[in-house]
Amino acid sequence: MNNIMLKNLLYISFFVLAGQTGFAQGIANSNGANINVSQRGNIVTTGYGKLINNDASVITNDGTITIADELVNNGTATINNDGTVNVAGNWTDNAGNGVYSNRDKIGVTNLNGTATQTIAGSTSFENLTINNSAAGSAVSFSANQTVENTTTFTDGVLSTGANTLISTSNVGSVITGNSNTSFINGNLQKHVGYSNCLDFDGSNDWVNIGSSIEAQLDDFTFETWMYWDGNANQWFMSFTNNSNSERIQLEVHANKIYFGWASSANGMGWNSFAGTTNIVANTWYHVAVTNSSSSGKKIYVNGVLENSSTNTLSPSELSGTITGSLGRLYNTGANYFDGKLDESRIWSKVLTQTEIQQTMNGLLAGTETGLVAYYQFEDGAGSGTLTDVTGNGNTGTLTNMDNANDWVSNSKHNTFAFPVGNGTNTTDYALIDMEQTALTPGTFTYLDAKFDALATGGTLSLTEEGTGYSSVAADGEWHLVADNAPTSIKYNIKASTTNISGLSDNRFAVVKRPTASTDAADWNCAPCGFATDPTDGINSNNGAGRLVADGYALRRGFTSFSKFGIALSSIPLPIELLEFNASLIDKDVMVNWITASEINADYYIVERSKNSNDWEFVGQLKAAGNSSEILKYEMLDENSYSGISYYRLVQYDFNGKYSISNTEVIIKLDNASVGVYPNPNNGNFTITQTEMEYTNLSIKDVTGRIISTQSLSNKTETIEINEPSGIYFVELKSNFSVEVVRVVVK
Repeated sequence: MNNIMLKNLLYISFFVLAGQTGFAQGIANSNGANINVSQRGNIVTTGYGKLINNDASVITNDGTITIADELVNNGTATINNDGTVNVAGNWTDNAGNGVYSNRDKIGVTNLNGTATQTIAGSTSFENLTINNSAAGSAVSFSANQTVENTTTFTDGVLSTGANTLISTSNVGSVITGNSNTSFINGNLQKHVGYSNCLDFDGSNDWVNIGSSIEAQLDDFTFETWMYWDGNANQWFMSFTNNSNSERIQLEVHANKIYFGWASSANGMGWNSFAGTTNIVANTWYHVAVTNSSSSGKKIYVNGVLENSSTNTLSPSELSGTITGSLGRLYNTGANYFDGKLDESRIWSKVLTQTEIQQTMNGLLAGTETGLVAYYQFEDGAGSGTLTDVTGNGNTGTLTNMDNANDWVSNSKHNTFAFPVGNGTNTTDYALIDMEQTALTPGTFTYLDAKFDALATGGTLSLTEEGTGYSSVAADGEWHLVADNAPTSIKYNIKASTTNISGLSDNRFAVVKRPTASTDAADWNCAPCGFATDPTDGINSNNGAGRLVADGYALRRGFTSFSKFGIALSSIPLPIELLEFNASLIDKDVMVNWITASEINADYYIVERSKNSNDWEFVGQLKAAGNSSEILKYEMLDENSYSGISYYRLVQYDFNGKYSISNTEVIIKLDNASVGVYPNPNNGNFTITQTEMEYTNLSIKDVTGRIISTQSLSNKTETIEINEPSGIYFVELKSNFSVEVVRVVVK
């Protein structure tokens, strides 16, 4: 490394080359002068420590500029930054031009001071990192600031005041690193889009990216987001011939990322090396591999270097016709990928770890130097092609894929984090996540988010699953407001409860009210109730988002934006009843029920009725009190009614509140001469007649559909129902009468 000492530089033009570091007590770049810092070159200001960019001057940075004090941008001066700018002092843009030119989403600005840093003037950052160790407001705004790609929180609270941090990337995963020590105290505007990906079936799905890319790849980088379904070994990218004798490939093998190669033309048998991360099924990972013709290969998982090899074989050295593939190794039945891919990029250069980390969570422009092919996977349902957005013409062709159904939502990129808070203490942090499950693009552009004091007034009147909510947590309320009312959207809200007071297990849930409302009566839970449809409502007791230990509250299926809060109840929501059945056993009625969970449950009462209006007591059983296990109960009614009767279950809590089950119907004939054993059963049972009265039998389901018929020749017959679990009716006929027996198949 060569060091260059530069003292109090004024009105200058100079170059800092790779491997050189220039030190200066302060730099004023004026009168149209230029500073150029090449890759792996550095400028460090010391002492006075300021960098002042004046007039029409230009700073071009492909390396690192470290400023010990402040950066000031005046006149029409600009910075073309494809490297990193570290600033420990204030940041002032007096030029009103956003400071940065040629914004290609690569350059990083790192605010890494130890005292409060103020950003004055409106800057358009490509990638912004908050890494300030000062207490309180570590970084503050005096104007709106824009970030076009990633915002990374490492340390320190960003206070916007009345201003706003505007994140213009419409990918959900571009805001990362936030915690209770590093978040936004104030206003966040986040642009929102809907991200697709491709779902490969592991059988024969793949994307053909052609036979012209490999010739450009001597030094190369391949990177993608990958979601593996856990089904054995899976190949998700390759350059190969059909005989498999020439290949370079990426796969999940034994729960690790493997980078492998073979080339008979180059005298190389099969070889590979692996990363260290244990790849878990149904989880998104960013995978990048590089090859340097001089130093060999590397594997990165989620931006971290995991292993390397000295082998330098590149796709350009493979012999014969080489096909680039996403989702398979080569054309045999056992070498396809079962999972999802998104954001795949192929470079004709070796990216550094820093470059991989800077862009892996965001989108590229498609014009970056060395980017040969770039697939954003946004073609969408109905498309049989995968567009290369570089303009280089390397469009992929979907092969053996279902063009209508294999384009699916990317859960990672469609989850938008809003790391907001109302203060600078760790207890002021109030993260809220919005996960889109459906969106018609173009209906709205962005959401304005903040966490504010709870507006009080009016009386709360809200009940869910038969239990009333007593209050909404006083710690605050979230605002998520769209620039336009969406015409077609569905999403889930996951609100952090870490700093919400008054919580008890199964006694809290996300609620919503209109943006302008200050009336507690306006709080609602729509979609309300336990989620029988997994896309709507809350989970049942002890499910995800219902326990304090989860650290969040979850409700699914919202279709509009407004204010959100955490509603609290003084008692848990009631039992979750999985099943309630009544069935005739000889002349008695057996009542069965199964619970998935019980909270504050005191006892159960079984009731019967002749008309479904007037009910009488049958019997009582003690409940479990509190349980998260599946429990089974039964009660035999030996004094059942003749004819049609109705049964129901009433569950009482310790506080006297109760809930009532569905109603079951029983048909009992006094002269019944038919018995069924066992009942309930697994679909196989015996039916008996005291006299050989009935000669024909039919089985119907609850809709009246006839499942089967048969003749009877004996007083005792074995019957089989090959249908799903449920209630069925066995109808026996003679020339003179009909008798119906109810059968429960478990």
